[in-house]
Amino acid sequence: MSVTNPKSRQRLARWAAIVNDCSWWLFVIASLIAGGVWSLNRSAVSFSSNIYLYCAGFGQESRCEAGTSGSGPEQWFTDPAFYSLAAFVVLVCAAIAEAVSVGRFRHGIVTIALPLIAFVLFLAVTPDGIAGYDGRPVVAMVTVFVAVVLRETWARRYRAVYVADGS
Repeated sequence: MSVTNPKSRQRLARWAAIVNDCSWWLFVIASLIAGGVWSLNRSAVSFSSNIYLYCAGFGQESRCEAGTSGSGPEQWFTDPAFYSLAAFVVLVCAAIAEAVSVGRFRHGIVTIALPLIAFVLFLAVTPDGIAGYDGRPVVAMVTVFVAVVLRETWARRYRAVYVADGS
């Protein structure tokens, strides 16, 4: 689809920016609820109402796991990790649409690259993710905060300028 009318391009850029923002926050929230973006660990919180806690052992040897009755592969729609990945796919598609409609190569690259960088940062601190992270929650919190600051600084400070005026 070729959009040649400047007003149509600007309208497409604005709508793509709205979808970009909405899918970004759904991605962030779903990732945090799921315990990561691509969690192979199914003990993360789920939308299911039947949450249980299983503890084995006593004293310092005890190990507890939280789980839900609805976090199996047969009920994928109760798994927030599914919504995290789905929102990320929509986010990247909206970023591409926004980048193409604005027509500025450098801005388009940044608009597309920042969600990918944020995804890698989220994945780096996801248990069972790419780095096998099993560290301190404060490190994960700071990493997620950096990802959000990068993306939001671009969205609020720089992207808003060229989407609003079409330049």
